[in-house]
Amino acid sequence: MHGAPEGRYLVLITLPNIAAAVALAVPAGPPSRSVPFVALATLVAVVGIANLRPGGYTDGLPRWDTTVAEARTQCQAEPHLRRVTVHTAQWPMLGWEAVLPCDRLR
Repeated sequence: MHGAPEGRYLVLITLPNIAAAVALAVPAGPPSRSVPFVALATLVAVVGIANLRPGGYTDGLPRWDTTVAEARTQCQAEPHLRRVTVHTAQWPMLGWEAVLPCDRLR
């Protein structure tokens, strides 16, 4: 992630801060319904824009469930196979691969 924290780790920090910002935006005088809503909408928009990130390197990786299903099909089609090698990288020429034993896939 190139030094940026993942969003799932920031949720527990962000939600109480949003609640605090909305509570501070409520005026002490007569109740006004639009001020907290506008404050919350502005805060959510700013946080959303600040955290907008382009796709990462994991976006193009092959899905593991599809890869395992293809390996299982190959093992079942060829009973003499003992293991199947699957590519785990976006581009097979990188050489990232996993060896799956057929006895675990059948």
